[in-house]
Amino acid sequence: MAVKKSLSPLRYPGGKNKLSSYVQQLIKYNNLEKCTYIEPYTGGGAVALRLLFDGVVDNIIINDFDRSIYAFWYSVLNYTDELCSLIEKTPVTMENWFKQRDIQKEKDNVDLLTLGFSTLFLNRTNRSGIIKAGVIGGLNQTGNYKIDCRFNKDNIIEKIKSIANFKEKITLYNLDTLKIYPFKFSLTLGYVLNKNKIDVIYQVENLDDNVMYFQIGGHPAFKCPINPNTKRSDCYIKFENRSEVVSSKVDPRGYATDEKITFKLDDGFLKIADNLFEFDALVIENQGISGVSICDESKNPYVTVHMNVPIFGVWSINESAPFVCIEPWYGRCDRVGYDGELKDREYVNSLNPQKTFNSCYQIEII
Repeated sequence: MAVKKSLSPLRYPGGKNKLSSYVQQLIKYNNLEKCTYIEPYTGGGAVALRLLFDGVVDNIIINDFDRSIYAFWYSVLNYTDELCSLIEKTPVTMENWFKQRDIQKEKDNVDLLTLGFSTLFLNRTNRSGIIKAGVIGGLNQTGNYKIDCRFNKDNIIEKIKSIANFKEKITLYNLDTLKIYPFKFSLTLGYVLNKNKIDVIYQVENLDDNVMYFQIGGHPAFKCPINPNTKRSDCYIKFENRSEVVSSKVDPRGYATDEKITFKLDDGFLKIADNLFEFDALVIENQGISGVSICDESKNPYVTVHMNVPIFGVWSINESAPFVCIEPWYGRCDRVGYDGELKDREYVNSLNPQKTFNSCYQIEII
């Protein structure tokens, strides 16, 4: 699938724009069209803008704690004409590059329009769009590309005015996520391919001085059905060495309930009936199951997820969705009526200061 041209005036080589089509599909298969989409770390905002412009979502909420990035988006939405005038009238020269760099050094003390333009100027004239990077072409402008090679004024102004036309559907914040989730941490994801197996590795490091509480899980989805001229409802899920599985029922708001649903298995097989996911995911808790497979219409497994987790989910959306997810979890949604602290949640993980949590699950293609 071809990647659509970015709608963002900011340059972010290797940014999220290429994920736009994927996110659109996720929203479609989850029946979330016309929802509100939230970007907590907006940066260039390419995905949010694409979803809004294409009518996939009705509104977007964008946030960036970096005052420079926030100032740019604030200027786009609230000082559209003034920002476009600065772009049009400011020569793209080394003299102005130094001026804009100096503004960034005083970013906490300058007005939002001045800072917003400075952010755009440096983003379009620096290597890879990095505000603190060196200028394209070098300080002496002896490189193959010069300072203005990524500064197409007409194109940038057109994008800004297009975004401003949607301003009533865009809410902008400058919030610090540490005030919402007050732990400093590092999350590293790793993927190791060994023939027909992929190890998916999580590493959570607590960089804080306090005990950190968290939950984490995977959401891998697999094509189902896999063979032509078959339906998803022709296929099966196999649970290793089980005669039944018990699922905790999830209510329509996404909360776990005390009600249990027991599924009887035929030699470990559970048919993927069209109504299997009518109560959201199958939530399998503390049942010692270490392997779950998706099987074709002849009960031949074609993918298995191996895991050692306290809880996992099996999920898909309506019968037209061509996938089934097997989701290893170290955590779960809240139970109905829970209003306690994060540290007291069911299945919450605690990690002491400067310690590391390591986990892995394996996908085997058969």
